[in-house]
Amino acid sequence: MIIFWAGFAAAIVALIASYAIAGRDWGPHAVLLRIRGQRLAISGALGELTVFILCSLLLLILGAVSHHSSITQIVATYGLLLTAFFFGLLVFQSLSGWGIGGKTTEGSKSVRLASALLCYRIYASIFLTGVLAALLILYDHASVQLLAFEQLAEAPRAKLENRMPANIETFVTTLEWSALDMQMLLRSNYDILDPTLVFAVGIFVINLFVLMTPLRWMSAIGQTHQTLWSLMVALITLGAVCVWLYSVSYYPTVNAYMHALEAYGANLKSAPPDAVQRYAEIVLDFSVQKTAYWFVSNMIFSNGGALILIGLATSQVLFETVLRWRKKPNRSDILASPVTPD
Repeated sequence: MIIFWAGFAAAIVALIASYAIAGRDWGPHAVLLRIRGQRLAISGALGELTVFILCSLLLLILGAVSHHSSITQIVATYGLLLTAFFFGLLVFQSLSGWGIGGKTTEGSKSVRLASALLCYRIYASIFLTGVLAALLILYDHASVQLLAFEQLAEAPRAKLENRMPANIETFVTTLEWSALDMQMLLRSNYDILDPTLVFAVGIFVINLFVLMTPLRWMSAIGQTHQTLWSLMVALITLGAVCVWLYSVSYYPTVNAYMHALEAYGANLKSAPPDAVQRYAEIVLDFSVQKTAYWFVSNMIFSNGGALILIGLATSQVLFETVLRWRKKPNRSDILASPVTPD
């Protein structure tokens, strides 16, 4: 955690320093307020600092929710990757000329704005490295959980493969207990998605906070189209984890169990109709459960977090649609008006 707090402090210092050095040249990135008919422009550093603190809090929550992949473990495991990513971003920003204030101007202001851009690029690199750390937490948590899931999935199959029933009562009892164990195991499979849902919900909450406050007028971070990009990141991450979970773990596990059921069904010779019927019901049930439609629908309707996610996503899209239809104020006119100093 020492590295986390050191990066947190360094990012705040770099962010505040960048705006302090740039001064009024970064005035267009200010947060615009209206208080009792008066126009007030607050430094954009305050708005970006607010968003950065919220994102840092989300990273801490992810580390707490993912019991197998804390921030300390991620730094210890992927420290080299995170370091290379940080310096790679710095090099990329320097070569591409990307920065909050664009390219530096000529004359005496060039050196000052270049220094401001350097500070901001350090902040942006730390911020995006934190995003990578969050994605690594999701990946590491899912990897550990999937490995444990595959090991536990052997027990229900073993009950069918290693115990040949002596009579029909033993056959039905073994079948029922094995099917129950597999059902409970499949339900626990959805718990792997918990950190991913927390990540996505956290992004939507932060986006809604930006969109519903004056931060949305800050061109550095608050334009509505940039919140759509983060919306896409959250949805793509959730979709990728779901596809990975289904294709690597869920479907192969159910399919292997159905093969074990098929082999176990060879003991149904001359069995009474009720035993055959129960066996057929279990086979049909698992044949439906292994489909992608069942996996997605069960995840949505049995996991409250997914419902919250859909609701927040819908709210954000609707709110952004309303904002786009509304006439935006002219920033240049507002900034040209008398402004209360910070």
